[in-house]
Amino acid sequence: MADDTPETVTVEIPFLAWTKRAALKIEVAMEIGERWRLRTALEIAVRDGASLDDASLVGARLVGASLDRASLVGASLDDASLDGASLGRASLVGASLDGARLDGASLGRARLDGASLVGASLAGASLDRASLVGARLDGARLDGASLGRARLDVASLVGARLDGASLDGASLVGARLVGASLVGASLVGASLVGARLDGARLDVASLVGARLDGASLVGARLVGAMGIICAGTDPREYRFLGVQHDDQWYVAVGCRWFTIPQAIAHWTAKDNKDALARVGVIQVAAGVV
Repeated sequence: MADDTPETVTVEIPFLAWTKRAALKIEVAMEIGERWRLRTALEIAVRDGASLDDASLVGARLVGASLDRASLVGASLDDASLDGASLGRASLVGASLDGARLDGASLGRARLDGASLVGASLAGASLDRASLVGARLDGARLDGASLGRARLDVASLVGARLDGASLDGASLVGARLVGASLVGASLVGASLVGARLDGARLDVASLVGARLDGASLVGARLVGAMGIICAGTDPREYRFLGVQHDDQWYVAVGCRWFTIPQAIAHWTAKDNKDALARVGVIQVAAGVV
């Protein structure tokens, strides 16, 4: 009687050398093409609840992989191909994905705190409610990505591209976006308290309801940006910005965050005519004279 048991091949999932952890061996059907066997092995491991923490997957081809809820803490995925992969609620805390491709990937509610994604490509990726606290995304591409209510506090996005990205309700407290491009991005209700946006491009971006107290926007471009009014720079080189937030207009200057009446009272007391004139510009532009 013929044996109908499908033939399998053993695929080894390696771990970083310093862990001294033996490779995880997974049986995969031989009929699966060689180039897809590692992806299949990882999917099986995740399905079975195996830990992939500190896995060594540099340059791995994982296009379209289904890895929801995977545990990849501290894993090395530099230069990996994860376009269209599903990593919802996955844990990638402290993982390295430098130069990885995740275009169109789904990372909703994933944890990437302290992860490194320097030069990674996440164009069109979904990162809604993902946590990227302290993550490094310098030079990363996030054009058209969705980061609604994502946490990017103290993350570094120096020189990153976020053109057309959605960051509505996102938290970017203390984040570094120096030289980043956010042309046409939506930051409605986002918190940019203490963020560094020096030299950033925010042309035609929407900042309605955003918080910018203590944020630095030295040399930033805001042509056609919505929800924000630039009233120039005073002799001390402080930039005066009017920001629409909580159904009223605020004045953001350095670490100061005033309502318009508070701003007027503050600079009247200091007899600062230049500052009062700039607040006046914001009043007129906002139509709240």
